Amino acid sequence: MDNRLAREKSPYLLQHADNPVDWFAWGEEAFKALFHSGQGRDFYHDAYRAGLENLTLKIASDDPRVLAWPWEALRDPQTGGTLAQHCRMERQLSGQHDPLDLPATLPCDRINILL
Repeated sequence: MDNRLAREKSPYLLQHADNPVDWFAWGEEAFKALFHSGQGRDFYHDAYRAGLENLTLKIASDDPRVLAWPWEALRDPQTGGTLAQHCRMERQLSGQHDPLDLPATLPCDRINILL
């Protein structure tokens, strides 16, 4: 399946052209798709009024391809810059939990590596 990125010139974007997600290229088009209407718009306008430097966008997905997309390259038409210049971004692989604590009875005089 080809998506919008199949028409791009960037080698980085072209390597995602076969992904099953119909990605937007970097820039204002992708930004508008996310934040132009509905809850996304309301969320971003509230964050904009409070100051983008206080904003943390958390991208959570169970698909690593979604997490690999360069979210920081979204271009905000109001500020004229990318989101990476104005706020903090975090990625989280959904469905993953923190590992359990190691048992106290585990020997400390050697390193065990499980391959």
